[in-house]
Amino acid sequence: MQSIRDETEQLAEVSQAKAAIFYSISSTQKGLSGVDLGNFLIKEVAKALKTEHPHLKTFATLSPLPQFMPWLETQRFKTDESLVSPLELDILIDVLDERGTTVQSESTPVAIVLDALSIDDWSSDPNLVTALKPIVLKLGARYIYHEKKRGKALDPVTNFHVRNGAIFERINWLADVSKKVSTQL
Repeated sequence: MQSIRDETEQLAEVSQAKAAIFYSISSTQKGLSGVDLGNFLIKEVAKALKTEHPHLKTFATLSPLPQFMPWLETQRFKTDESLVSPLELDILIDVLDERGTTVQSESTPVAIVLDALSIDDWSSDPNLVTALKPIVLKLGARYIYHEKKRGKALDPVTNFHVRNGAIFERINWLADVSKKVSTQL
């Protein structure tokens, strides 16, 4: 988000906008926790924006996956090649070796990915970013589409949006790499 904000400091004319993007909606008061105001707020704001700016055609959200890293941690000891392919793993290990990062020979592929993601500056290392991108995007898509709890998406944010009629279109790689969200995708 920071890079988008930096690049768009000079705002365009509102009349030229074709999309409205919702970045975050969260309960600011503990007493409202569990009260489903988000659905109502997003739909009311979208309706108001559409009335004020009829040229708007697309409404979207940029939402985190707050339970992605905890889920990935539960996969740490699995050796399923559908999680991380041998080729992806070889590329990642080569990049880690170039950095001087030791990879334990008994580590599972997911453990190596988790260790790479725990490197403080991983998102500013172009080689590491390139090696991790296909792995993390694939794991993120698997998490969103396939990981279920009682027939619903395991991720609560995904459930919120799907319940409100949204469709999942893409994962925005490195959308927010701040420390605050370093445990999310």
